[in-house]
Amino acid sequence: MKRVKIYVDENIDYRVVKGLKRRGVDIITVQETLNLAKSDEKQLEYAKSIDALFFTHDDDLLKIAKRWKNVGKTHNGIIFVHQTKLSVGEIVRKLRLLSETVSIKKMKNHIEFL
Repeated sequence: MKRVKIYVDENIDYRVVKGLKRRGVDIITVQETLNLAKSDEKQLEYAKSIDALFFTHDDDLLKIAKRWKNVGKTHNGIIFVHQTKLSVGEIVRKLRLLSETVSIKKMKNHIEFL
């Protein structure tokens, strides 16, 4: 199975990004795409446009996903973890595993809590 691409919100610790890149995960950051300061909805739309899952600590994305579901709007999938719940290493391990075991098709409109 092809690994999924992960689009990373601006509030994610860059050590997570570096750790994932070192492990071969296809990851792109908001900063790299010059999408800083764009709305959360625009970020989700961008993730969909590049066939990526969206990884965030921002619980506002959970509310947006619920609202989108209610109006029939789709996203590729959101990966959420509370900022203080897991260490950098634990996040890297879990995201690497997730990137190897899920597909965009299976994650459509799904929220994965790490």
